[in-house]
Amino acid sequence: GKVLRIGAKNVPVLGRATQGVRLIKLDSGDTLTSAAVIEEALEETDE
Repeated sequence: GKVLRIGAKNVPVLGRATQGVRLIKLDSGDTLTSAAVIEEALEETDE
């Protein structure tokens, strides 16, 4: 299997609400088994 990470800064912002953004193009016969959004952890400060 392969792991592909794409940073949100690398995803273009498009003006057309009906269009999506293709992050990966699968070859014929390939399948996507899972996807996850990993949010950046906020640093805790001692105040």
